[in-house]
Amino acid sequence: MNIVSLQKANQWGVSIVGAKSYHLSCLLNKGFNVPNGFIITTDVYLAIMEPYASLGSKIREEDISFPNQFVQDLKFEYLRLLEHSEGGSVAVRSSGNMEDLSEASFAGQYITVLEVKTFEQLLDSIKKCWLSAVNEQVLEYMDNKRLDYQQRLAMAILVQQMIHPRAAGVVFTRNPVNGDEEEVMINASIGIGEAVVSGCVTPDLYVISRSRKQLITKELGEKESKLQWLGNTEQWVLTSDQERSSYCLSDSEALQISQLALRIEHEQQYPVDVEFALDNNNLFILQARPITV
Repeated sequence: MNIVSLQKANQWGVSIVGAKSYHLSCLLNKGFNVPNGFIITTDVYLAIMEPYASLGSKIREEDISFPNQFVQDLKFEYLRLLEHSEGGSVAVRSSGNMEDLSEASFAGQYITVLEVKTFEQLLDSIKKCWLSAVNEQVLEYMDNKRLDYQQRLAMAILVQQMIHPRAAGVVFTRNPVNGDEEEVMINASIGIGEAVVSGCVTPDLYVISRSRKQLITKELGEKESKLQWLGNTEQWVLTSDQERSSYCLSDSEALQISQLALRIEHEQQYPVDVEFALDNNNLFILQARPITV
């Protein structure tokens, strides 16, 4: 199996579609708002990357070539996704079979490529994501977690409709700072959530009571910059005085996001951290994984 729809990915399991894709597919089928997409399975990764296994982190993009039939199948799925997407661009996300484990989340280890606008860029982005699975940083992380790279690692690729949010961030159903299970914590900033996930900005902070469904406290972050695109190039742009001095989420939006995360926690049956994007009045889920310590 080479390519499967996100809608049907939960039928194949983590070993084929990766943890990120599998969990998002489960949520999509439960009625949660997840951007549409498809998955290039781990079978493709293993078939194409296995000849280079001995090179480890020394593999280069130019070393990787795609079979003609795979390229044709991929182009068909890509063009079909664009027909139902606004803006004409996609996001390309790594989805490892060992990602989002309770003992090892791999958060920040793998690559996501945003604002992919052409099929040629898609092919290059797939290579970047695959290579992120065998870079020195990931191999060191796996060694520290005592995970067996040779026997277990495989990388699927999730290709999704690109969301252009006015605000985005991460919500935790248990306060990761003090461990309080009564507190839901949100970090959010202006624009694309990579600013928060990568730690490049000081986000706005919101803390909500789980039982009372009330905002306990909020702190205004600096939100020093935001990620924008100029043509095909991403740029960090300084935020305005008004953007820095205003909260990026209203109190009611923060409460809505907290309740969404708690619904996901109920479905998954463990505390979660959820990456979200708010586009006008649409709240999207971009990732949901166990909270790791």
